[in-house]
Amino acid sequence: MAAVRAPSLAERCRTLVLGAKSATLSTIAREPAGYPYGSLVTVAVDDIGRPLFLLSTLAEHTTNLLACPDASALLTEPLGAHEQPLALGRVTIIGKCGAIGEDDKPKVRESFLAQQPSA
Repeated sequence: MAAVRAPSLAERCRTLVLGAKSATLSTIAREPAGYPYGSLVTVAVDDIGRPLFLLSTLAEHTTNLLACPDASALLTEPLGAHEQPLALGRVTIIGKCGAIGEDDKPKVRESFLAQQPSA
């Protein structure tokens, strides 16, 4: 009987991102300037596993991103009623956020709404 290989850290992180329904999106505040600003957002993934956020132009995190696209997102496993939050799997991803190009918006919106029907 062959031993089953445990998933690598990268595989576990990808699985967590693919299954996440929400994230804490942290942006750099405009006011007070330079401070971290965290907000709860819904998340989906595109066809190659990149996170997608559907953001309102009225939201503070969106205006922060327009001023500075640097951000991080904390994604966790779903919390059950009797679980300890710090025992859950979690991953923080960092990078620059950008808007989807006009040509890609219909496809991305359809993909997002398929994963987040109440968005």
